[in-house]
Amino acid sequence: MDVVRHKTAGKFLERSGEWLERAEAENNLLLGISRYFVTNPSQTDVNPYLLTVEDSGILLGAGLMTPPRHLIISRMPDPALDKFCCLYTDLTNLTSNAIYQRIGYEPVCNSEDLVFE
Repeated sequence: MDVVRHKTAGKFLERSGEWLERAEAENNLLLGISRYFVTNPSQTDVNPYLLTVEDSGILLGAGLMTPPRHLIISRMPDPALDKFCCLYTDLTNLTSNAIYQRIGYEPVCNSEDLVFE
């Protein structure tokens, strides 16, 4: 099973659009956001993280994240969901971050904790 990252919303929809449309009501957020990126590329300063989960060329699921927002994923078989493990790390710990990348984790976005008083 592979997670395939797509560099553009157009490529993402080319691969997943028909599959997502089979359950359009369920996937309307994924479809709407990715279509917005295709039709309005100059109106957004967000670099979306667009991906599909595939097994031997068969599409099992799709997801998208527009940092700093959360990941949106389609319904998919339980084994495919294992590919969506999230790991928060301390960026100042270069050793552990190098190990995480060697075993397959990819940096997706930075996050911050804000406290309002």
